Amino acid sequence: MKQLKNVVSVSRILSSDLNGIVFKRFGVVQVPETINSEGVIIQVPARLTIINKVESKATLWETTLLFHTCQDLSECDKHYCYIVTLANGKRMLIGNSQRPYPKTSTNDNLSENVKDSQLQEVTVTWKHWLKPPIIL
Repeated sequence: MKQLKNVVSVSRILSSDLNGIVFKRFGVVQVPETINSEGVIIQVPARLTIINKVESKATLWETTLLFHTCQDLSECDKHYCYIVTLANGKRMLIGNSQRPYPKTSTNDNLSENVKDSQLQEVTVTWKHWLKPPIIL
């Protein structure tokens, strides 16, 4: 099963700050209002792909978030989780306070043509046995 969603906003949180999240029911979490999230300026729409696979008789969810930004997100010494807002108004959490953390990779476009995009391409990948939960 594959789901494709348009993302209209992205923010990120240090994974260590997510110790206070509360699972209301399977697939639904409540993030405390006191958690500071850092907004990321993105080129709308971004793309979110969620694929479920069966590996070694276990279900695995592979979540990929792809967006373009003018911000420098190449910090690799911290573990970030991402909150994405979809076009339908739902918010989803990619990652949690425990391993495995989402992996963030960046690609700088240094094009020779002025008309080409100069934005940084960011890919966030998270493989986990839990599907990314909806945030209340």
